[in-house]
Amino acid sequence: DYRYDAIFVQTGHHGRIGKDGGRYGEDDFLKFGRDYKCLLSFLRQYSDKIIIETIYDSVIPPKILKADKYLFKGKIHRCLVRLGLEKEIPDDTINGVTRRKNDIVMSLAASEPYPVILLDINGIMNMTGYVHIDHIHFEDAAKMFIAHRMQEML
Repeated sequence: DYRYDAIFVQTGHHGRIGKDGGRYGEDDFLKFGRDYKCLLSFLRQYSDKIIIETIYDSVIPPKILKADKYLFKGKIHRCLVRLGLEKEIPDDTINGVTRRKNDIVMSLAASEPYPVILLDINGIMNMTGYVHIDHIHFEDAAKMFIAHRMQEML
């Protein structure tokens, strides 16, 4: 059996609708926690070093002019945000679920019988000036920054 030096886990971005198709409820959060714990137990057979990452907050998708999007790949929008002429608006509906899931992830990191390492990448990214290109993904310049934060965990 192959053993990995480390396994990174970041999951939960897309599950923000409850099992009944409505709002995410308490049963859904409990299931998320149970499933995450099972995933960690399963992964232990492949590595002793498991790094779990928090989930990124969401913003209301920015309105990017078509000319900016296609000709400049959103550079004008990013400049306007950095200058404070446009603002990224947090999506509080989605982020309410994200906060609860992140609380579960952090709790698991603190309470697992076998150590897991927590990378609060959401908290780190919230303190940077990187701009979203859509509701959750950051501009290309953020990729190397995120990769370096992950590398530090190794």
